[in-house]
Amino acid sequence: MELRPDSDHSIARAWAVRFVATAQTRNALQGLTCDQQVQVPGKAVSFRPVLLGNLFLFAKIDPEGIDIEAIETIERTGMQAARDAGFNTEPEYAPKVIPYAVLSKGSRPQVRTASYYHGERHRSFPGSAAMALSAFLAGTDEDGPSTRTDWQVHHPSGVIDVKLGFEDSRQGPKLQWTEFVTPVALLGWGPSRRLGEGGASMCGIAGVIYEAPRDRAEILRTVRSMCEAEHHRGPDGLELWSNGRIGLGMVRLAVVGSAVRGRQPIQDEHGRQLVFNGELYDPGQVMASLGGSFDGADCDGLSLLRLLAERGVGGLHDVSAMFSLALYDPRTDDVLLARDAWGQKPLYLRRIEGGFAFASTIAALRAASGPLRIRTGAMHECLIFKSVGGNQSAFEDVYQLPAGGWLRIGRDGVQTSGRWFDIPAPDTQVVRSQEIRERLVHAITSRCSDRYRNAVFLSGGLDSSIVATIASRAATRPPHVFTVGYDVGGWQDEHGLAVRLADELGLDHQSLIVDASQVPGLLGDTAVALENPVHDPVVVPTLALSRLAARETKVVLTGDGSDEFWAGYARFDHPTDDIDAYLTRTMVFHPHELGLEGIPKAYLNSVTIPAAGSMPALDRILRLESSNRLRNYHLARLDKLTMSVGLEARSPFLDLSVTSLAASLPAAGKRAGGRPKGALIDAFDQDLPSWLLVRRKQPFTVPVEKWLAGSLRDFCNDMLGAPNAFVRAFTSPAQWLKDFGARTEDGGLAMRVWSLLHLEIWYQAFGRKMEAAT
Repeated sequence: MELRPDSDHSIARAWAVRFVATAQTRNALQGLTCDQQVQVPGKAVSFRPVLLGNLFLFAKIDPEGIDIEAIETIERTGMQAARDAGFNTEPEYAPKVIPYAVLSKGSRPQVRTASYYHGERHRSFPGSAAMALSAFLAGTDEDGPSTRTDWQVHHPSGVIDVKLGFEDSRQGPKLQWTEFVTPVALLGWGPSRRLGEGGASMCGIAGVIYEAPRDRAEILRTVRSMCEAEHHRGPDGLELWSNGRIGLGMVRLAVVGSAVRGRQPIQDEHGRQLVFNGELYDPGQVMASLGGSFDGADCDGLSLLRLLAERGVGGLHDVSAMFSLALYDPRTDDVLLARDAWGQKPLYLRRIEGGFAFASTIAALRAASGPLRIRTGAMHECLIFKSVGGNQSAFEDVYQLPAGGWLRIGRDGVQTSGRWFDIPAPDTQVVRSQEIRERLVHAITSRCSDRYRNAVFLSGGLDSSIVATIASRAATRPPHVFTVGYDVGGWQDEHGLAVRLADELGLDHQSLIVDASQVPGLLGDTAVALENPVHDPVVVPTLALSRLAARETKVVLTGDGSDEFWAGYARFDHPTDDIDAYLTRTMVFHPHELGLEGIPKAYLNSVTIPAAGSMPALDRILRLESSNRLRNYHLARLDKLTMSVGLEARSPFLDLSVTSLAASLPAAGKRAGGRPKGALIDAFDQDLPSWLLVRRKQPFTVPVEKWLAGSLRDFCNDMLGAPNAFVRAFTSPAQWLKDFGARTEDGGLAMRVWSLLHLEIWYQAFGRKMEAAT
């Protein structure tokens, strides 16, 4: 069906509010049919409530435009009317108004986006309007809800193809999902997601820095294309800014701040412009230290902007945050790029014609610079270590800004760089359990959202159990636990233990059982989301669990980042001062199996390892792990997969006060009594049940051997047996398949086959597309 704007039709603005669809609420909303008015500067605006499925719309009656300052007034009015109608006002369900626009007059409903321009900034209203649009379309037939699946919406920027997905229910067909076949990030719409969120914090950032002025419209087009390439990181809106030499952009996943005051770029009175991807967990404390105050309706980036303005990049030591940022200062005419201490948030760089480009994703850099070229050494790194290493990427000339580092790019491309954070050397001989507990409890508590219901990814292991236990006491509403199991069971399936703990804590929990039939599709999706290959099998359950959690909330707490600081892995047993010898413990393929003489040199490029003898062997190993593998293997997986579905993952173990304390303690003390993470166990022995404390640590992984030898066998043979398979350039997949077929219980062989399969899928789904001509 086609929806085409008609000049004879008047434009009505609409504001949608998500609500809990109880019978009482629905009846109350259906009874509100009269016009309402709200005073905005200079005039009164009329509204008429409309009920569409789970949406309560406040439709503007008069066709005149409405100015920016009026939006918050209208939002407050709509929210109060919603409360008066019986909305649940708990933080999780507090109504939030979603602005979008509908062409309302005529025999057929017609839809367009609501966008406006303010100075040099392009504004697009939140992408949650996508679901409002879908519900509107689904309810357009006079004889009842429409089940048409194919629609077209005509917009000045082009025709948008929309598909709606329905599932049968007792009440009839129910709208389940929305797919925009045509890219729509330009319009401020995004993938199907929950309604009701405002503000901005988590997102994707992008920008270009040219050495000389050029056409501003051209810069904006370039940055817009970059933002479109990473729209999944911020489905709630798109913002652009340029001064004719520099262009900044961001796509927004709204978590903190109001729908209007939470927008970026953030500007101060001196004209500085900040785009920021991440989260400050204590913006009020930061502002108080600067002599100011923080309004909860503001974006947390305002605190960051003022901190950088007053204290410079060194002030980042004082914040509890994960971030990547770009700050333009008109007084010095330069751009500062910076990244959090451990690299939780990505930031990629590439030289382009006449300047530089930066972005949260590799795909966005390709949009600015054209086709990329796969780095052969990176493929070797991934097959050996399951991920790239150092500060490079899977593609030539695409680099990461170092974790804890900064880069300043001035006019004419002059660069200066440095580090705002370095890992402290161990200097404390006494491990104080109470201090460990206090810091970690504060980190968990500060990451509990007071706006959304928190979720916890619970594996049944020590780290996520600590997070779930403390969060269950700290949050205003008990968190929702998500755990994963597997269709074939096996020792890798710990979801029964996670359910046991959730039951003991009295927490709602949901178990997801991953079936082998889902794995091929999940591997393809993870390949696109990850961008750099990560051959960790847990990418499969991580993405599946993230999709499940994203239906319920925007915030999930995890136990990631503990083992590298609290000495948890089994490979830390019997540490050696020979780093090359230690690295063999982390290998899948060995270099000679790929025709190499040794470890690819680039894997440890720019990674600082203390000299042998300067500290105990395990302390050196922990510093290596936390400065390389943690970022490229673990945190990249967590950020990219959760953000691909609009979910913010928060990791309390990576709080700077917690990691700084851990780094200052000698590794031997963290393994008190020879127990992996013994110091953590002692710190929380009064919080956790005894059955969990005495469990032998096991890694969070998946039943690779059973899947590859069973349901995935034919799929794997087809992918790796193709005569033009990408991985044939590095080894003979046929030989590894034959060896594994003869010894299906051999975990080492299974991981080799898994890595080859993952790399082949990565190339087909992502790598070759990045190399293809635009």
